[in-house]
Amino acid sequence: MTELSSIQIAKLTAVITGGGFKRSATKADAIKRFLKVAAEKGIDGDAILAADDPTKALTEWAMRAPLSPTTGKGGPGLARLRKAADAEAIRNETNADADAARAKARKDMPATEPKDRRTGVDTVPAPKAVSRSRLAPTAKIASVVANPKKAGSRSHARFALYRAGATVGEFVAACVAAGYPASEANADLSWDRRKGFIKIEVA
Repeated sequence: MTELSSIQIAKLTAVITGGGFKRSATKADAIKRFLKVAAEKGIDGDAILAADDPTKALTEWAMRAPLSPTTGKGGPGLARLRKAADAEAIRNETNADADAARAKARKDMPATEPKDRRTGVDTVPAPKAVSRSRLAPTAKIASVVANPKKAGSRSHARFALYRAGATVGEFVAACVAAGYPASEANADLSWDRRKGFIKIEVA
């Protein structure tokens, strides 16, 4: 059961109805009347009573509640809530939450293809690489140039592990055995292949 007193619950009921404050004989009666009035107005009364700040929760509902289709206005309780001192702050907070949700939805939408600045023609974005090396472990290293890396560097030591005729998997294993992570070996394979330092026979 809510920690609110019967008087506090009766005041919340009065806010919804826009009528006068009516005491209830017991707290249970106050809750029963509040839930009935809330249900008539389409409000989740249980959620309001369970909120940390029921008045704020009720005000937030008022900010989102639709106006009457006949008068263009809400009921007296709704009007009073909208005139509350902190109503503007709550409205801004509610709108900010809605803007954040819309921004997230836009971010999750697939981006349109970029346009060339000079021609204005759509360009197809380059596919994302699944890994730093797309080579199969069984692909063979056909040829290797003289070591072009700086002597004494880690890359120089890894490059020295290339062997013509060895497979990509064997090169990665040799790097790992020498104490280098497989990610560095795969990065070397992609880089050195692009630079023409090695040639790979791809089946």
